[in-house]
Amino acid sequence: MKTNACAPKDMVYEQTQEILQLTDKKVSTKLPPPRPPTRNKARLYSGPDVFHRIDNHALQVARHEHDSFSELVRELTKACRSTLEKVRSIFRWITTKDLNAMMTQGEWTEASPYYFLQGIRQGAKSYHELFKRLCSYAGIPVRIIRGLSKSAGYRPGMQLDDVHFRNSWTAVHLDDEWHFVDCHWGARYVTCSGSGSDASSLCYSLDEFYFLTDPEDHVYMHLPDEPQWQLLAEPLTREQFVRLPVVKSQFFLYGLAFTANLASVLETATGRTEVRLRLLSQKPFAFSSRLECEGRIMEGCCVHYSDDDQVSFKLSLPSPGVFYFTVFVCDTVESNIYNNVCSFRIDCSRVKPSPFRSFPKLPDGYGPTRHGLKLGVFSENYYVVCDEDKLILNLKFRDAVSISHKLMYGDEPGASSVLDRLVFQRARDRSFVTFLLRLPERGIYVFSVYAARMTGDTSVLQCACRYLLQCNTSASGRIRPYPRTHQFWIRSRLHEPASGDLKLNKNVKFKLEVENADAVAVIVGQQWFYLRRSGDDDGKLWQGTAHTGNDARVTADVYVRYAKHERDFFPLLEYKLVSVD
Repeated sequence: MKTNACAPKDMVYEQTQEILQLTDKKVSTKLPPPRPPTRNKARLYSGPDVFHRIDNHALQVARHEHDSFSELVRELTKACRSTLEKVRSIFRWITTKDLNAMMTQGEWTEASPYYFLQGIRQGAKSYHELFKRLCSYAGIPVRIIRGLSKSAGYRPGMQLDDVHFRNSWTAVHLDDEWHFVDCHWGARYVTCSGSGSDASSLCYSLDEFYFLTDPEDHVYMHLPDEPQWQLLAEPLTREQFVRLPVVKSQFFLYGLAFTANLASVLETATGRTEVRLRLLSQKPFAFSSRLECEGRIMEGCCVHYSDDDQVSFKLSLPSPGVFYFTVFVCDTVESNIYNNVCSFRIDCSRVKPSPFRSFPKLPDGYGPTRHGLKLGVFSENYYVVCDEDKLILNLKFRDAVSISHKLMYGDEPGASSVLDRLVFQRARDRSFVTFLLRLPERGIYVFSVYAARMTGDTSVLQCACRYLLQCNTSASGRIRPYPRTHQFWIRSRLHEPASGDLKLNKNVKFKLEVENADAVAVIVGQQWFYLRRSGDDDGKLWQGTAHTGNDARVTADVYVRYAKHERDFFPLLEYKLVSVD
């Protein structure tokens, strides 16, 4: 591009006349005093979609070069109907400029916006100066604020120094109130190449958080030198700022909040701690976390629980020391990328003995799943601590469901078939079930319940919830398994035999309650043993004797025929036949 032949004095006069044409009145050089805004971001506009027309216009303008700031601002603001739209158009033009893709060749005059962008690329200029200059051409007051920021390289609890964390940002005066805008952080973010590496790259992407950021959110990241420019009724001290957890913009964009006044440094004298976040959005989030100590990632030290309105991270630290804990969140509707949302330092002075070495790997966490929430699943607690080898769990559903289950010890899936026999559905209705469990060893167990609506495809049962069962004691003797229950074990009750193992060549007494039964039989191999209906309990009680035979390859199964089915029998219970007790 050719340089402008106008003399500097003439150029200044020309630009001054253009500014006066763009504005109805001369902008005062004295800025209004800082005060907390009375309207937050949500009251100024409902969401980024309201700027669809303005954003598209700014993107179109960005495709063309402009010889002067006045020409550029005229193009950016000619379609704007309010000061808010003017600020948005300028912000969007700046944040769409990818400095990595800019031409390196060519000469521009100081009057050209591209001369300024080149200066930003070379580190001689700043986004804030550019935003202020463009807004001044539009007659909008802007204040450049200087202070400290928890920027790239900052870790929780770290003291801020003026060398590494000195920063600047802007506030724009909009409708008689000051609001924060950060075109720098809104236009690009830093991604590190790996843990412990100094290498990093700049990736350009619009971050909506930094447009008209609310002061109570902004103060988590920026501390101005002048406290009044926090725009808070009660400004924070430097010490209070350091104590705030380290949060990223996605924390607020995802609608997250802390359930308590958590500090950036958590202390524990037991090796156990917990971080809880509130979920203000109904989006389907997925969660992950990372625990580090001295540059090493610690596996099996964290597990999380989530439901409709909160997510909780339980941590069990392996040893005393200083740890760094980071939470990641993925908006599963938008992408499969997990974004860093917040981080903490954990100072552990002592670790108490634990019945387990590590948590099992549960990428989806424990508690109700999304599928379970759709079925209305509910339990009083999904992390259960028991001090004996027997346990009772009650689980409710809003809908009528078919149910199955799986019990695992830690991360040992191979033992699931054996452990599943240690679970019994003692009572079950169409939307309620009581489980009896026997836990043979101290440690951590994962108990998963699968369900599907009875009115739907019952052949596909999906995980509805997961329990974490912490058993603090091992069984003193041999634990007898339960009989296996089938899908038709509904509104039934077992009196005997309670053990799922039956000895061969024995006459075994059976006694159980079954609703609406027309016939109940025990089948051993090819032998059928019909039970008799008792006159007690409204005809629900059935009892009789069956001989177990001498073939351990078969099972003893209890079948039922319902009154509405004249010929068909349906399985209720299954017993294993064994040669020794």
